[in-house]
Amino acid sequence: MRLPSRVRTALTDIVAGVNGNGEPPLAHVAAEGLVIALAEFEQRHIEPSAVLRALSEARMLARGSDAKAPTSSHMIGGQTCLALTIASRFLTGMPAGAVPLPRKN
Repeated sequence: MRLPSRVRTALTDIVAGVNGNGEPPLAHVAAEGLVIALAEFEQRHIEPSAVLRALSEARMLARGSDAKAPTSSHMIGGQTCLALTIASRFLTGMPAGAVPLPRKN
């Protein structure tokens, strides 16, 4: 299954930012995968519900202890954010536990 182009482009931009190319996003790499604040998608004028639906249909979301909740609260860039986590099996070249990039204001 292919992701919608707007979601794919947003993810590409977010990963580039995590890798130090472009604007640092509200995202970081964790053991379970890539944690991304829903605000990152809102800033790109993409409804978080559409992103969650697309990633869920593609079975790309990591699930925590509550399998019904695709989101959870995370401390990212010094602020508590509602975030989703892309499962680590979809990540290559990004070491788990990588230090989150600081958020520019």
